[in-house]
Amino acid sequence: MKKIFALILILILLFTQTAFAEIYYNDVFVHWSRNDVNYATNVLGVFKGYSDMSFKPDGNISRSEFITILVRTGYKLGVIEEIYDSSMKYADMSIDHWSYTFVISFYEYMEKNFKNYRFEDVFRGSNFEPNKAITREEAIALTAVLCRNSIYDNELEFLDIDKNYKFYDEVKTLYNSGIVTGYDGNVLNLYNNISRGESAALIRRIYDNIKESFGNNLISLKYMPVKGEDILSLFGNYNMNTKDEQEKRYIKAKNTLEQIEFSGYIFPEEKHLYDSDPIGTLKSLKSAGFPNRSGVNFYLLKYGKLSNKENMALANDILNDLVGRKDLNDADKMQLFNQISKYNTTETLYMTALKKWHESTTNDNVKFNIKVFRYSYYIKNGNKNFVRAMIYEDLKSGTDFNKITAITWDINETLSFDFLDMSQVKMYFNVYNTLDYNPLTYNPNNSKVSILKNIVIVDENEAVDLSQIKSEDLYYRYSLNKAYILKYVGEKERAFADMMNDYKIVKSMNMYKVKKLDIDSNYNSILKYFKK
Repeated sequence: MKKIFALILILILLFTQTAFAEIYYNDVFVHWSRNDVNYATNVLGVFKGYSDMSFKPDGNISRSEFITILVRTGYKLGVIEEIYDSSMKYADMSIDHWSYTFVISFYEYMEKNFKNYRFEDVFRGSNFEPNKAITREEAIALTAVLCRNSIYDNELEFLDIDKNYKFYDEVKTLYNSGIVTGYDGNVLNLYNNISRGESAALIRRIYDNIKESFGNNLISLKYMPVKGEDILSLFGNYNMNTKDEQEKRYIKAKNTLEQIEFSGYIFPEEKHLYDSDPIGTLKSLKSAGFPNRSGVNFYLLKYGKLSNKENMALANDILNDLVGRKDLNDADKMQLFNQISKYNTTETLYMTALKKWHESTTNDNVKFNIKVFRYSYYIKNGNKNFVRAMIYEDLKSGTDFNKITAITWDINETLSFDFLDMSQVKMYFNVYNTLDYNPLTYNPNNSKVSILKNIVIVDENEAVDLSQIKSEDLYYRYSLNKAYILKYVGEKERAFADMMNDYKIVKSMNMYKVKKLDIDSNYNSILKYFKK
């Protein structure tokens, strides 16, 4: 019966393989490493099985094979370059060996980027012995070359390793990153051979760790969605059957530009419905003093292909118009500010228009976006001192939702700010000065500990209070923006502490159940960046 079941399962998987071009191995169906093997072979494509459709997950992997999958992973992530010449001097390694390029690529990467120990310290002697089974110790020592960042700094408690072990710090980093795990009995078994299944699991963790170390989520500020902002507006209330000739020309020009953007083409039989020269029409309306300056200027900015000087003048004119208008809704203003923020505008005009908008809206998403527009303006113009003052004011808000969406318009940028003073904010971690921290006193239960240059952060497992947070998504984006801004002003330690705190808060939210993978990846990436 078992044989029949296995045969059916094989046939199903072979059919699936044909349909999806994936390879399934007949000896990993019920093996603990099956998901890792699938990821390493089918998703990453850095590991291979055997021609008989087996993977042999419990079999050994050679030194050359392990380095090959490690280097392929490095290639995929862009952290290792393929090279063809090396100073490596093992008597049994030459271009004739199939793995030579992979081995020397890793060797040279290690020579240039890793100073803790050399390749020869891992593989001692005059011969490399490429076909020899690699041990867990050797695999860990090589992995540490690529994975050098961990969020936590807990000491190791394995029974078969102590602080005098030559690779102790590297094992500690990998353990705290979740890359290296032990066996039953709390041992590492460093001198045992690593299996192919274990290697697949290791590769998956290595890939995730390196990918998260790039800080990819610190490249832009995040905005909240506003209903209607994605629909091109007329920027005013118009009767589509208006008798006013200027209004008719404006509406027709706008509809023409919208149609061209949508389909890229106007059918000949429909040309009478559209404007043959919409940009020319808008320019003439502007010259004639058409009252809807925001609308005309918006479409000239978006589609006019004008000079930078002309665009700056149009953007400033929109700001002047915005200050005096009361008929535009939040979606209209979102579109306008998204467009004019691309150009260098007069600071006084820009901030006056933002302030009036902030005073008039009741939408929390809009208030949040106004704050982001303000940050973006000063960052784009390189006013780092003012940005420091702004973010320092915001850091005082903690989880107070009303403060998060509020703006302090009058800020004194000449003050000195102690960014490591976190007493004003509810922290779910204990934060100590590194000089005052004693693990025997403050960490009796082996809580998770992160050690930075000036501070130590200890997770005390306190329950999170979400009562002040009205919008989970808004708070999440607010947190990511804090990280971006603190990176910009160079406050890495405060950023690390705040992101640890925010990560714990977000993990307590309902949204975490739905977006767990993305949220984990975002915060792990950010925390590893600031921990460097």
